[in-house]
Amino acid sequence: MIDTGLVAATVLHLFTREWLAIAAFGIAVSSLDDLVIDTLFFGRWSWRRHFIYRRHDRACAEDLVHADPGWMAIIVPAWDEAAVIGTMLADLTARLDYPH
Repeated sequence: MIDTGLVAATVLHLFTREWLAIAAFGIAVSSLDDLVIDTLFFGRWSWRRHFIYRRHDRACAEDLVHADPGWMAIIVPAWDEAAVIGTMLADLTARLDYPH
């Protein structure tokens, strides 16, 4: 006589094992892009440490505060806004505190 409880447990065990193998494979494949990004980051970090920072000083926020501000572009999404674009630009140039 076949024990149905034992058969059901065996089938459930095999089903679970197969789905866990599929899930593990999927997780491993989806982790490859993270591995590529990490490899690129550490490769660039190593390159800059060994070649760039030996010849040049590192930039810091203090250097940017004292630098001359360059030109700035303002992008205005103005599709079918002909009625308000003139006032908007006039208000923007009046309020914008920028030397260029």
